[in-house]
Amino acid sequence: MLKIGLTGGIGTGKTEVSNILQTLGATVIYADEVAHSFYAPGMPVWREIVNEFGESVLDADGEIDRAKLGRIVFTDERLLSRLNEIVHPKTRSAIEKRLQLMFEGGKKGVVVEIPLLVESILKGNSWGLIFDEIWVMSSDKGKVIQRVMNRSQLDKDSVLFRIESQVPQKTRLSYADVVIHNDGTLTQLKHQVTSLWHQKNHEFNR
Repeated sequence: MLKIGLTGGIGTGKTEVSNILQTLGATVIYADEVAHSFYAPGMPVWREIVNEFGESVLDADGEIDRAKLGRIVFTDERLLSRLNEIVHPKTRSAIEKRLQLMFEGGKKGVVVEIPLLVESILKGNSWGLIFDEIWVMSSDKGKVIQRVMNRSQLDKDSVLFRIESQVPQKTRLSYADVVIHNDGTLTQLKHQVTSLWHQKNHEFNR
């Protein structure tokens, strides 16, 4: 079974590529969705987050307000690192279990979208050993800023701060087996991803 770790900085088009890959027959696991499943009130991760960051991160229903939590951790690298220490190990364990079940079920190709894959590897997490290949998104900084501003309520300075809180693109690209360039049209992106998917599937599943 071909296992791909898809990563990239904010606004580079990871989810668009994941959607394209799904139409091509790939099974996609979204690491963020897996992580957020642990945020339910009363779960161990929920308790750890509340103990670490206080009840101010909760909404009126006692659920973790990710927007509030984001405003806290994205202004302090230490706090962001601490949040990742709480969430990432459990997320990885859950994804590994899913991958094993998919392998046993005869799946041919699975893509795991992990925004902070390289950051985790740099901190000593062996995420990279799970995958046959790591695919990294690349996109012009100006286009990234505009995309994120268009889809969110963040201003330019806030978007820049989030970009700069991530690892430099040069570092991310050093871990890439494949680089997906997303500076053109959606049609061009689809053509690029389709060619890659068919090529890799042929190599791993022949």
